[in-house]
Amino acid sequence: IYAQPFRRGRAWEREAVIQYLLPLAGICKKIELAPEQDSGAFLSVPVDLRVHGGYTRHKDKKSLRFRSEPAELSGAAASLWSEVAPGARARTLVLRNGGNRPRTGLRDKLFQSWYGATGHLASRPRNCVLWINGAFWGVYDLRDKVCGELFEREVGPGDYDIVRGLSDRPEVIEGSAERWRQVYSFLERYSLADDDSFDYIAERLALGEWTDYVLFNLFAAHQDWPGVNVTLF
Repeated sequence: IYAQPFRRGRAWEREAVIQYLLPLAGICKKIELAPEQDSGAFLSVPVDLRVHGGYTRHKDKKSLRFRSEPAELSGAAASLWSEVAPGARARTLVLRNGGNRPRTGLRDKLFQSWYGATGHLASRPRNCVLWINGAFWGVYDLRDKVCGELFEREVGPGDYDIVRGLSDRPEVIEGSAERWRQVYSFLERYSLADDDSFDYIAERLALGEWTDYVLFNLFAAHQDWPGVNVTLF
């Protein structure tokens, strides 16, 4: 898959095993590992692995995505799963290369962490070092993929419509784009200076969160936005 980075979809997933070294003894104690495993213990998890991202597929250092099912886990891995994702149907994680600045990645992680710290929904990064088949691959950050699995854990169970892009023909990630198209069509035809029009949109968009989201990205001087990298649910 690394030799064919522009291929997409499940057909370009490959079976793999992720071994995650537990960095903190407290985590090992929480999932009840034996004392002799408390230092240097790792979780071994079977996953489906693929290349992740858009423009960063052109980079030498690429982002990766892997997905695992609860039914495939056992032992310590299953214990950790139930701790971090109770009741989840699956979990998809991203090993992010740092975005368009893969040498450092600091800017992306800094603002994602700040946004989450303000109480907003965010996929919060955790620094990690990646090795592939024994070869050092670099410093990455590990985070949840923004998808229905994340919303089920953070917001609550349900069937989510998830679309990417601020247009009348967004990319459908999950569910349907019909409700977003209705909102988009309304915004094109009516002015929000009218109270009734404003109330109609306020019932369909979380305007407070949307305002915070826009202001935060403006403050961050997000260069690759809002033409791309906008996901709505």
